[in-house]
Amino acid sequence: MSNDVYRYTFDAAIPMHDIKSFLFLARLFTEGEGLDVRFVLDEEMNACVVDATTPAGRSVAELFTGLVIRELGQDAFKVEALGRDARGEARERGTAA
Repeated sequence: MSNDVYRYTFDAAIPMHDIKSFLFLARLFTEGEGLDVRFVLDEEMNACVVDATTPAGRSVAELFTGLVIRELGQDAFKVEALGRDARGEARERGTAA
């Protein structure tokens, strides 16, 4: 398993509803891999965190990244790999799903 949790921070001009849509699409596309996917949306920071410590979580992170690059471009966001310990902190800040 991966030890990574990824924080995606988006340009302020990107509507949060677009970010939510891409994230939920990625989750929908990985439905066959099980329910072991965790993510958090932080509307104040225009960001989200995806827990990629499980196979399903890694798939969601990969699909989400691809969707965002395709639709918004690489300059619209940045991705930061966080440690496994970041999962609890992320849940406290945003809306967990």
